[in-house]
Amino acid sequence: MTISNIGSLNISVRTAGGATGRTTSSFAADRVLRELGSKPGVLDTDAMKRMGLQPSFASFDATAVTPTELGLVSKNLYALGYIDKTTANLLVSAGTSLDAVGNQTKPNVKMNALEYLAAHIDSLRSANVNGNEYGFHVVPDYIKAVYVLQNLSDFAKDGQSAANAQSSVKTQVGSVKPSRPGINTWA
Repeated sequence: MTISNIGSLNISVRTAGGATGRTTSSFAADRVLRELGSKPGVLDTDAMKRMGLQPSFASFDATAVTPTELGLVSKNLYALGYIDKTTANLLVSAGTSLDAVGNQTKPNVKMNALEYLAAHIDSLRSANVNGNEYGFHVVPDYIKAVYVLQNLSDFAKDGQSAANAQSSVKTQVGSVKPSRPGINTWA
């Protein structure tokens, strides 16, 4: 068994069989996510639906997103007025590891953004207990970012379900043959 550091928060345990165990921060993140639950309505997905944005976010998955993709989503939601600047900045910077000159080192590596933010919430709460007041002030912002991602993931899943249902109906309708030429009995 070897222990390797991944980032500054995670410790990964690799067994002799090659399987990677869950990271210690994943357990803390899971606990934080369970504590937070979900909060529908943080992101106005009804307005987003009325604007026809579901196809644009249909492939979004907060549990498998690159920092580059999350940054793009964040910038678009901010530009459209759906999230505030603080939330946008938290999402833009999520998962970014920077080199010595400030360039992202892994901009296209998928990550679980919910776990990332939850791990930060756990870390900030611990810092707050130890007298670091910064954590006290920013934890609500991180919690809001988690809710935004959850809402956006639900919005994307609804869009995928609607697209799949629509595709299924088109397939069924397309396979129905009129009983007499020129007469559509299915309409």
